[in-house]
Amino acid sequence: MACHGRDFQEQTLEILHMPVPFAYFHATKLLLLSALLIVSYSLVEIDITPGSGFWNLIISMVVFTVISGINIGLQAIAIRMSDPFGDDDTDFNIEAMLANAYNNVMELMVDKRALQQSHMPHQMINPLRAEGRGLRRWERLSNEPVDLPPGANGVGERRLNSASYAVGVGLSSPSGEPAYNRLSV
Repeated sequence: MACHGRDFQEQTLEILHMPVPFAYFHATKLLLLSALLIVSYSLVEIDITPGSGFWNLIISMVVFTVISGINIGLQAIAIRMSDPFGDDDTDFNIEAMLANAYNNVMELMVDKRALQQSHMPHQMINPLRAEGRGLRRWERLSNEPVDLPPGANGVGERRLNSASYAVGVGLSSPSGEPAYNRLSV
């Protein structure tokens, strides 16, 4: 699992360091210019009613200005968003995303609710609340008893105000049971 995360990180860094191709940048500029030229020519050539040339000119200028503003604005937004990992206003807030992901994982690890489904893959079972698994290891790691509500079938609860958690990292000990690390927060 950790290797897959590292692969995703390397792919993200490759995308980050790859600039927008020069030919692509100029092709989009050329397409925008040609679209605006076609719109301007078509607006000039359209004459709905004979004798109303002045009003057609005014309407054509207003429509062309609006269309040009929209297209040039979209291009400016696309240029600003082409590098999402910087310090601009339109960039991702990576620190907040990582903090949110960390908090979500910690809350899932100490969740006291029972499993929603009867069958889950081994990699997805929370070691702190899986029935009969991980509790003895957790008690050995923390040297604290785990609070068990009556009739909990071995499902343990760990309070959020504590500063340490046992985290299953997907590794196996020589006996085949999941191995746990101590994580201080």
